[in-house]
Amino acid sequence: MEKEITINDIMAHYTEEEMAALAIRQENPFFQKLVDTYSKYPVEKLYPVLIALEQRIMEKKDLRSFNHKLALLQGAINYNNKKSLKRTLANSSVRYYN
Repeated sequence: MEKEITINDIMAHYTEEEMAALAIRQENPFFQKLVDTYSKYPVEKLYPVLIALEQRIMEKKDLRSFNHKLALLQGAINYNNKKSLKRTLANSSVRYYN
């Protein structure tokens, strides 16, 4: 049986330098469009994309792939936060009606 992919599995692929680069790019509207695209998908679907991007970065030292890798991380975090919020709201409404 395969292990479920979590946000922690994705975050393990990022260094402190990459996290700093992500913070710098947050203000860029084009970068935000990439993030919005990745925010639509669960981490299970993003993980294979992350692996492919890392291979492309290692082979070609591709800046575009690097930007996609950073956007993928932020998108995965956004998706995870949205999912957690929905779960919290569902749990609180159940308690309210009981």
